[in-house]
Order: sequence, then structure tokens, then C-alpha cells
Amino acid sequence: MGEKSKTTLLFSSSVILLFFSLSAAVSSPFQLHSLLLRPLPLAPVLSWQDSDLPFNSLVETSDLDTVNSNTSLGLQLELHHLDALSSEETPGRLFDLRLQRDALRAETINSLVSKAVARKHPRAPGRRPGFSSSVISGLAQGSGEYFTRLGVGTPPRYLYMVLDTGSDVIWVQCSPCKKCYSQSDPIFDPTKSRSFSGIPCGSPLCRSLDSSGCNHRRMCLYQVSYGDGSVTYGDFSTETLTFRINRIGRVALGCGHNNQGLFVGAAGLLGLGRGRLSFPTQTGRRLNR
Repeated sequence: MGEKSKTTLLFSSSVILLFFSLSAAVSSPFQLHSLLLRPLPLAPVLSWQDSDLPFNSLVETSDLDTVNSNTSLGLQLELHHLDALSSEETPGRLFDLRLQRDALRAETINSLVSKAVARKHPRAPGRRPGFSSSVISGLAQGSGEYFTRLGVGTPPRYLYMVLDTGSDVIWVQCSPCKKCYSQSDPIFDPTKSRSFSGIPCGSPLCRSLDSSGCNHRRMCLYQVSYGDGSVTYGDFSTETLTFRINRIGRVALGCGHNNQGLFVGAAGLLGLGRGRLSFPTQTGRRLNR
């Protein structure tokens, strides 16, 4: 009995020592820390660097606090012409490449217009499409511009017109000419058109011109100057324009009796800009925009 009790006591002591050893081994890696609640940082917002800071770099908004608040930020880009990628080509070859790009651009514009017209005005059997007009290269007329051919007046006199997305006023050369340049078609004679009508000086259309005046009959006069020094001057009027089978009446246009500058071949200009007197603005509502 004594031997058995001694063995039991030794076993119990060993178990107790093992328990404390395991407890110490397990608890020693863990330490208590105080948890501090802090807000999450905001995502950095990248902004273009100010001109006084190193160029071509980005900084966080927080770093811009050191920049004077009155200093405006800006982006600087160095532009290179497309021809710079073909610097080894001859001038003649570069000119050919430009013509190819222009021809492709004109083809793309024609394709987009045709698709838009087809969607808005599905073609009925045996019926021609609605409003459309071709885009024509002016090279055959000695010009680097794009032309369209449309009828002016009633009955329509078909003339080449420059397509200009950078200006607004529509105008044609009119007889009698005080000073006119050479054009491919006969000069338009307003006295032979039943739809030609002058615009009074006090009308909203006349006031929409950037540069206007009045003649002795109190009818509106217009003048448009272009960046290359070209200028057109004459009577401001309304007239009917015909695009193939579609007629659009009372379009405000200039009847130019004095036209000088770099105009070549075409009888006038169809302004396709965004101003109040451009062709899209004048006729947008009538053509469902």
C-alpha cells in the first residue's frame, strides 16, 4: 500500500507540474494591448502639379496645402503634328498621305449621315431617302475645302458651297458684284428667285449678326471677316435652300456683293457651327434636330 501511494503522489505531482508548464508556454506569447479607435484614412486624390513644382509629376491633395491657394493649377501638353511621325517622307508623299486621310474622313462622314437618315426615315419601297447631301472634295475646283452641292432660290440654282464647321453665317456671291472672286458656277442673281426676301434692320435675325448695318431702305447688311483675312459683305436675307428633293424655306443667309480673300471655286459657304445663325441651329427644329 505504501508503495502504491507513493507512486500515485509522484504521478499527481508530475501532472500538476506539466499543467503549469503548458499554461506558461501557452500564455507567454499573448500580451494585452489597449485598442485605439482611429478613422480610416481617405483615399488620396491625385491632382496635376502646380507649375512651381516638378513638372510631369502627380501629388496628393494633402501635399497641396503647402501651395499658395491663389495659384491656379494647370496641365501642359506638348503637341506634335501627325506628319512628325513620318519625318523621313518627302513633302510630296506627306501631301498624298494627307489627301488619303481626308478622303477617308469624308467617306466616314457620308457613312454616318446615311445611317442616321436611314434610322430616322426608313426608306419606303420605291421612295428616295429624305434629307441628304453629298460631301465633295474641292480639289477638282482648285480648293482644299470640302464642298456640297445644293440649290439656292426658287427655282433652285445649284451651286457648290464650302462646308465650314468653324463659322456660322451662310452666304453666297450675288450679282451685281462689286468685287467677287472666280467661282465654278454662274453667280447667283437674287432678282430671278421668287423666294428671295430682304431682312429689316430691326428684326431679331439682323440683331443676331456680330457685325451688321443698314442700307438707305432700312434693310439689314452683314459683314463676316475670317482669320485668314478673307471677308464677305452684302445684303442679309432669307432664301430657300434645296437639298436634292428637300426644300427648306426662309433660311437666313448673306447675299454677298463684295467678297475677297482665299475663297476658291465655290459660290459661297454653308456655316455649320454652333452659333444662332448656323445652318444646324436655324433648321434644327424643322429637321427634328
